[in-house]
Amino acid sequence: MKNLVLIFLCLFASAFGAGAQKITLRQQQAALQSVFQEIRRQSGYDFLYNEQTMKYVKPVNINVKNASIEQALDSALSGSSLKYAIFDKLVTVVRKDTLRPAAVSYTLQGTVKDRMGNPLPGASVYISNYKLGASADNSGRYMVSGLSSGSYVVLAQMMGYQPASQGIVVNNKPLHLDIVMDESVKELSEVVVRPDIHRAERLRTFRESFLGTSENARKCKIINPDVIRFDYDISRHVLMATADDFLVIENNALGYRVYYLLEYFEHNEETSYVHFYGYPYFEEMEKDETRRRRYQKKRRLAYAGSPQHFFSTLYRNTSKIEGFLVNKMIKAPNPERPSDEFIDKRIKLFSENLRKGIKVRRAKDSLKYWLGKKQLPDTVELLVRREVSLDSLVSQRSDHQKMMRFSDALYIVYQNEKETADFMRHPEYRIKRPGDLGRSQVSLAYQLGKSVGFYENGGLNDPGALLYEGIWAYKMVGDMLPLDYSLPDD
Repeated sequence: MKNLVLIFLCLFASAFGAGAQKITLRQQQAALQSVFQEIRRQSGYDFLYNEQTMKYVKPVNINVKNASIEQALDSALSGSSLKYAIFDKLVTVVRKDTLRPAAVSYTLQGTVKDRMGNPLPGASVYISNYKLGASADNSGRYMVSGLSSGSYVVLAQMMGYQPASQGIVVNNKPLHLDIVMDESVKELSEVVVRPDIHRAERLRTFRESFLGTSENARKCKIINPDVIRFDYDISRHVLMATADDFLVIENNALGYRVYYLLEYFEHNEETSYVHFYGYPYFEEMEKDETRRRRYQKKRRLAYAGSPQHFFSTLYRNTSKIEGFLVNKMIKAPNPERPSDEFIDKRIKLFSENLRKGIKVRRAKDSLKYWLGKKQLPDTVELLVRREVSLDSLVSQRSDHQKMMRFSDALYIVYQNEKETADFMRHPEYRIKRPGDLGRSQVSLAYQLGKSVGFYENGGLNDPGALLYEGIWAYKMVGDMLPLDYSLPDD
């Protein structure tokens, strides 16, 4: 029973509906729970919060007259460590920052060498998906600090050498890793210049598919597009891309310079599906901390409702409190499509009648009608409005990693942000939804592998294990943040 108390969420169930009533309330040194109860009584809004959190909140003073629900909450929570969000007459109250024990950090060190064992001074060593990195000294030695327990991909870059990547696991102790780099040798006689009349078009497709089409993506620039090599599979109508070196991307919306080691890229022109993966390293474009503040709002918006945000809340079991709703989208037999056997019999019958000159005047029982039925999909997607149980979805894989398995598709709604006007101009990304969800941000997630491993910072063990539709497909590398990003203090 003690564990249940620790995670108990208090939910006042309202038995009546109320309009946009004004709130008048004056209390001194009152318990916050009692203030919430009075606001609920006057407004009809329900409250959701963690009971344990309230034990450490000091008594509050509130003095409002004919105030809106937002004004009353702003007054009640002023100066506290709590924040609130409102959706559909439900007020969720959470800490501005979740207090956790200070994380233990570890150091990665080693030497960067060539195949002959010679040190490579000046080689850059990065930790993929983070802002952590270092340069090798005159002896080729490097040291990267600030790693917590978990899985990482270490990247190395050096002019004249092929980029290198290697996976590591940090497990409660410092780690030593020597990196061996291969020389990038291209004989002049091997270089054959073949003009590609489709390159400009393919580069445009790559930019849109890789960076995304969002407002942030449009402010990104690939500095070295010449390192990208394209191939096209005519039979499958698939555009493929590789890169000879790190792609360098300047994100002028979020203030990052991203070095991206592209491992795989495919864009299917028939289905419009895009699948790629690689290893990004993030670098601040502005060295001055004060100048970086101008990016705070954009970064906060990019994080809110993102896959990184979702998996972080899923790990901490706070997804609902932080605005996420998880349903299932399942495939079911199409009720509008009879069996193939029945359709084929009707097509055969009316084809014979047509050859015999027999005319049919019934619109819903004709050759054209049954040919149309033949084109209908065998299955349709149905939204199951029952919330997915996180206990059945998520399990603990190790001390620092959780795992989820699911069939069909997860229908993920982020209720704390609306779809932007820019997103609405791209109807191809918008997911169908019931009317009560309005313009809440909706994404679909399909599992491609056997399972999906993820960490507390929202990072995935294998980013290629999921395929996204909806707003998560609209936002790609142009909206990506490093995994060591943290929300700034208000």
